[in-house]
Amino acid sequence: MATEIRSGRRGHLAITAYPSISINLLPRLLSQFAANRPELQMKIITRNSATVQELMSTQQFDIAVAELPLDYPTSHMEVFSYECLCMLPKAHPLAKLKQITPDDLDGVPFVTLFRGDPVYQQLASAFSEYGARWNVVAETEFFSTACQLVAEGRGVGIVDPVVSRPLTEGVVTRPFKPKIQYQIAILSPTREALSQVAQDFIGLLRSALRG
Repeated sequence: MATEIRSGRRGHLAITAYPSISINLLPRLLSQFAANRPELQMKIITRNSATVQELMSTQQFDIAVAELPLDYPTSHMEVFSYECLCMLPKAHPLAKLKQITPDDLDGVPFVTLFRGDPVYQQLASAFSEYGARWNVVAETEFFSTACQLVAEGRGVGIVDPVVSRPLTEGVVTRPFKPKIQYQIAILSPTREALSQVAQDFIGLLRSALRG
């Protein structure tokens, strides 16, 4: 048993993460990770990114994944940055374009993340810069919800290209100009060294988040 713990084949793994990654990416990776670790015990807590940040202060989790911006100096933080894609219903007339700009979306019904989110703020600036009318018809907290609304034809939207990829099967995605940046981070406590299990899983998670 001691040998298996040291090798990372046995032990505990506690993760807290924001919903979009908990819904699609983490279950797949954890299933893959646990395939050769039948004695591994896992705990997954799903909260919004602000709460994830607060939970890390309890030092009860091996790993956390949260959206930026975060101000949490008492944890190690590894940042991943993405350029968002424009997503459209499959039958949308703009789907024939190779790249989408605010000019193309002038007045077009748009599904976005909540007001105050960095993605919302970047989009507002982009439409203002182009002099295009940003016709927001729905605001949501998570990309997962936005993907479903776009797939149902409620409007077009913006989505990250990696974490939300499994949720975009019902839509068409195209590059968007100007660049809309989306950032997330892997967080780990600073007080104690990570277990071998946690180190091994972070390696797998890191590879997945690099796309």
